[in-house]
Formats: sequence, C-alpha cells, structure tokens
Amino acid sequence: MSYDDGLPPGWGGVNANRPLVVGPDDETIPIAAGFAVFLGGLFGALTASMIGLAIGFYDVADLTSLDAPSDGLIRFLIVSSAGQFLAMGLLLVMFSRVRGTGKWSVDYGLDIKGRDVFWMPLGTLVQIISIILVALLAEALGVEVPTQEAATAVEDSQSLGQQIALGILIVGVAPVVEEMLFRGLWLKAILAKHGKMAAVIATSVLFGLAHLLDPSAAFLVPALVLVGFVLAVVTLRKNRLGPAIMIHAGFNLTTFVLLLAPTFA
Repeated sequence: MSYDDGLPPGWGGVNANRPLVVGPDDETIPIAAGFAVFLGGLFGALTASMIGLAIGFYDVADLTSLDAPSDGLIRFLIVSSAGQFLAMGLLLVMFSRVRGTGKWSVDYGLDIKGRDVFWMPLGTLVQIISIILVALLAEALGVEVPTQEAATAVEDSQSLGQQIALGILIVGVAPVVEEMLFRGLWLKAILAKHGKMAAVIATSVLFGLAHLLDPSAAFLVPALVLVGFVLAVVTLRKNRLGPAIMIHAGFNLTTFVLLLAPTFA
C-alpha cells in the first residue's frame, strides 16, 4: 500500500486526517520487537539497580524492607524505573532506525500537539472509574486491595527531590515510553497482521499483564486492561499517540496527587 508522501494515514503527512488503515503489505516494526523492548526494559532496570547498589546509593537491607519502606527502597525504585524506561526508550529508537523509517511520528505515531492536554481530564475520569470498580470488586470478594510498589514509594517519599523524581517518571516518562510500545509499536504491528479488533484486544491485555512485574498489581489487572482498551480506541480514532499519552498522564497524575495529598495535608 502506497501513500502520497510515503506516510500512512494517521501517522503524519497529507494523510493525517484519514482513517488509520494498515494492511499486511505495509512495512511495520515486527511484533517481536515489542517483546524485545519489554525484556530490554527489565534488563535496564536490573542493570541500573546493580549500579545503584554498587555505588552505595542503597544497600541490600533496604531492598528487603517492603513491610516498612525505607528511604533506600524508594531510591531503589527510582533508579530501577529510570533504568527500565531508559533501556526501553533506547531500544525503541534503535528499532525505529533499523526496522522502521527512523521517524518516530511514522513508526510509532508519536505526534503531540498543544491541544492534546485537554485529554488529560479523561485520564482522571478513567482513573476514578477504575478505583470504583476495583473497590466494588474487592468488597464483593471480601479482600483488601494490595498497594503497588510505586504507590508505596510515592506515599512514603519524604524529600521534595524524591517526589519530583517520582513525578517525572510516573507522570512524564512512563506515559510516553509505554504508549510508544503498546499503542505505537504493538498496536500498529498487530493491526497490520490481524486487524483492528485483534490489535485493540491484544494491546489492552498486554498492557494489563505487563504490570504483573509488581505482583501486588495482580488485583488491578482487569482495570488496567480497561484502561488499555480506552487508550487503544482513542489512538485508532485520532491516528496518533498525543491524545493517548495525555490520557495516560492524566491517569497517572490523578494517582500521584491522591497519594501525595496526605503528605501536603
């Protein structure tokens, strides 16, 4: 399938306002590359964690204090998360250059406009709905919802520096990198091979399951799959990642603010 300016609909160029349709003959970064990016993120997190341990940024005792989070554990979570997102970002850049066009707007649909900020309230709404659904499910099952490690880190962070670092990672970096992987690389690749329905369902499920890296997030997977569904549908309708990134940022920002509220109070 060819286009007037070499760019498929929805990924920039003169076709930007046409429906996003990617066929099996279109060149896309392979689905397997997404798994390489994901696993590379795990390796990056491990590598950064080991470096932090080696330079004494925290010690082994800090990593075993999950019941009573220490300052060192929070530093560990910041360092490992930074390493994860850095590795994922570098791999996304590499695959864009090696297997794509080298343009993020084409390969991943990374196109953010100023007006996209108005999508953030939808992220807040989705977060509130998710909280209600999880609470109702927990009440029905008679269980207590476990707290994710990232949430614990935000709640227990005492210094402004830690809060700023966590805010940048959770609200700024995570939405961009995760959307490039899930709704950029994977959504487009699966869409080309298996169609729109499969792409939406697969990326939504993958988004939910990816959070199982934190076992305490298992109870939240259904809600996260719902979030992934909303993000995938919006991306297909708007044909670029800007709106989905802002929804994702709004979702994370709502959590961040709710967790920090007691600290400011």
